[in-house]
Amino acid sequence: MSFFSARENQDPAKKYVKPTIHFSDFLKINPWVIVKGGSYMGFFDYMPLDYRVGKWHPMAFFALLGSIAALLLTKPTNAEFGIVLHSSDAIHFIRKFSLAWYYNMSAFLFMSIMQAHCYMKIGLFPIVTFTIQSWTLLTIRHGLIAALPFFGNTYWVNFFTELLRGPVLLSSFLVSLVWNFMLLPLIYFKFTPDQKKSKFLKWSFSFRLVQWHLMNVPYAVLNSMSLPRKLT
Repeated sequence: MSFFSARENQDPAKKYVKPTIHFSDFLKINPWVIVKGGSYMGFFDYMPLDYRVGKWHPMAFFALLGSIAALLLTKPTNAEFGIVLHSSDAIHFIRKFSLAWYYNMSAFLFMSIMQAHCYMKIGLFPIVTFTIQSWTLLTIRHGLIAALPFFGNTYWVNFFTELLRGPVLLSSFLVSLVWNFMLLPLIYFKFTPDQKKSKFLKWSFSFRLVQWHLMNVPYAVLNSMSLPRKLT
């Protein structure tokens, strides 16, 4: 993986060193900018400073707070979640070596290889992005469904498989929607110089980014449909 025109955005006169990020850095809120200047080794310096370090609109705080409150208020009780698990137990798990099993196993291996290649090439930095966190959940759920025929009577496998159903679907749709219909047009039309537009499009539609930002939706849908359950 490489960021758009990454090397071109770096100052050739400077020697860039990957910043050391500690867990305590995520707890600093004044301001909450993990990397100084909001730039990672100069890769994002072409973006305006206020897009990298804020200040953020006050509504962003209330939107995050409201989302967390909504999740807490609408979460199912232990009894309700137990009913969900029993309902899914009533539907047969996918059979070993069936078409659905081969899909989930193949997708799990493919997604794992993509992640391993990314981490080996540029390190663990991408895991802080919502895109890669969503892809990681998607990878894990494919693996869990592929494992279900072998651990069908194991409670925790079924529990985590169902627990990830909603987050996987929601995060995949959000990643695709926000990137393809908001960030990509914004960066292309507002911040990308004319002489770099073709390179930006080439990067945006590279194999890896298409997988992360476009194909993640059908993968998530197929993953959910391969182990269906009634919603009521």
